Amino acid sequence: MAPDRPLDYPLMNAGKVVTREGRLVMPIAFTVSHAFVDGAHIGQLFQKIEMILKELAQ
Repeated sequence: MAPDRPLDYPLMNAGKVVTREGRLVMPIAFTVSHAFVDGAHIGQLFQKIEMILKELAQ
């Protein structure tokens, strides 16, 4: 069900970390309102998450 107004907080869902084709993968989904968050910031967040996961995999 969609809210009547834009979300003023982000929603995040993360799945289980698994090995797929020799690489660690983890599904992540975000729901944000563009009125509160710019797409560039989401891109930066995903880059940071990817960097952290790569460090953990070593």
